[in-house]
Amino acid sequence: MDKKSTNIAGTAEPASNSSPDAPAQPVVTVVETPINEPNSTTAAETMPATDPVTGAPVDTVVLVKPLKKKKTGLIVSIIIVILLLLGGIGFAIWYFAVYQSPENVVFDSVNKLITAKNVQTEGELNFLAPYEKYDDSTILFQIKFGNQSKSLPTATTATLTMSEVDLDDHSVIEDHEISVELGSVQMSDGIIYFRASEITTALDTFFEDEDDADVFQTALYEIAILIEDEWWQISIPDLIDELDDSGLDLPSSEIKELYSCAVNVMNQDYSGEIADLYNRNQFLIFDQSVESSNIPGQVIYDMSINYDNLANFLNALPHASYSLELTTCYNDFLKATDNTEETVSPDDAEKITANDLREAFSDEPTIRFDIHSSSHLLDAITFGDSADNNQVYGYLKFSYDNSEVSAPSEYRPITELFEEAVEIFNYYLMGPEELPGLDFELPVEIGV
Repeated sequence: MDKKSTNIAGTAEPASNSSPDAPAQPVVTVVETPINEPNSTTAAETMPATDPVTGAPVDTVVLVKPLKKKKTGLIVSIIIVILLLLGGIGFAIWYFAVYQSPENVVFDSVNKLITAKNVQTEGELNFLAPYEKYDDSTILFQIKFGNQSKSLPTATTATLTMSEVDLDDHSVIEDHEISVELGSVQMSDGIIYFRASEITTALDTFFEDEDDADVFQTALYEIAILIEDEWWQISIPDLIDELDDSGLDLPSSEIKELYSCAVNVMNQDYSGEIADLYNRNQFLIFDQSVESSNIPGQVIYDMSINYDNLANFLNALPHASYSLELTTCYNDFLKATDNTEETVSPDDAEKITANDLREAFSDEPTIRFDIHSSSHLLDAITFGDSADNNQVYGYLKFSYDNSEVSAPSEYRPITELFEEAVEIFNYYLMGPEELPGLDFELPVEIGV
């Protein structure tokens, strides 16, 4: 009998046809195995169990072949790309229609200004008032200032100027200006330091027309020299002790407690509550300005005021936590000094109406916000208003860097200033029962 041979696929090859007893071709089962699919069920193809010619039973041989590679990965990739494209379009719509809408930009900038941990401010406020003495000039009151922090500890510098200016170009008339520089530092414990400069120069200008200085003017010069360019420390507890030692009958402990309570309130952060209050009473109306900024990335918005919402905002402030806690401090002081009938309440505050605010401002005050377009940080506010021949205008600039405030290394207690000032007045004014009064009225004549 002929022997069987097997091919490389595992299929038994039939013997020669001359042998009538040759076995039939075995059954072949083809199995498809899923690729990288655990717990999958094998799909099998089975050939007939008998030889198709002889009908005799045959052996079964199973062949395994891999499935065709599926296109699932490609489909998923296409879906991801589509989602990214749709997401990019959605982000663009959100960015320009929502995030960069004027309403959201300005609200976001105001909210960030209120809640920012670190805010430094510099600014200028100008007030022009008619000067009755001359028809071709007016008086300009100007304040230039800078503040290092919106919370304690904080430091502030300011320059106060009163000038006579020309009506045509608002230029300062030569030698017709009085200016004083001020500085202050307030620490977290409530202690205040202040310094003044250029006081004697201001007095020289103020009394320029006087041929001979009287004793009162001389005393002022002496005190100005004493104060000028010196840091003075104001400690309320120490000042109370000093006054108490001088024989004044003061409720010293109660005043100290009131001061300590107020300082504790000042050290708290109420910015979130104020921001929420503004959110509920948004009193700024805005449109993107036709004017373009020369600062890259900055957008200018023209502002007007919703007086109804502003009135609601201001009327709600007495009921804010900051005001309520200060009111509690004061009422506790009154109770401790047996003045219980004089307690105050937030409801005692006079209500402000929208008409009151409209009367306080002109019909169309100019307010401009300069806002960084990507971060929505408020860079500056420029404003101006005029009514009844008076003009008010100025600006505020903001930065959000962290700054450290420290107390001056050298200073003198304010009690020493009081003591020396009293000695100066006693020296120059000894004899009169009362100090001479000031007989001038503002606006005063400067350097003419």
